[in-house]
Amino acid sequence: MSVHTDLIDAVNDAKTRREHDVAYWRLQGWRDGVNHCGMRWGAIEADRHTEARFPGRPYCCGVLLDWEPQQ
Repeated sequence: MSVHTDLIDAVNDAKTRREHDVAYWRLQGWRDGVNHCGMRWGAIEADRHTEARFPGRPYCCGVLLDWEPQQ
C-alpha cells in the first residue's frame, strides 16, 4: 500500500490548487487502474493513514475534505 499512501500524501500535502488537482487526479487514475485489474485499494487503510497524520480533520478515502491552498 506504500504507493497508495504516497499518492494520498501528495494530495493532502499539496501547497497550491494546481498541485492538489494534479495529485488528486493521479491518485484517482491509480485507483481506477487497481480496480480495472480486479484488485482493491483499501479505503479503510487510506482513512486510517490520514487519521494518523491529521487527527480530527474530515476526510474521505484518505483525502482531506477541508484542504485549502497555503498562502
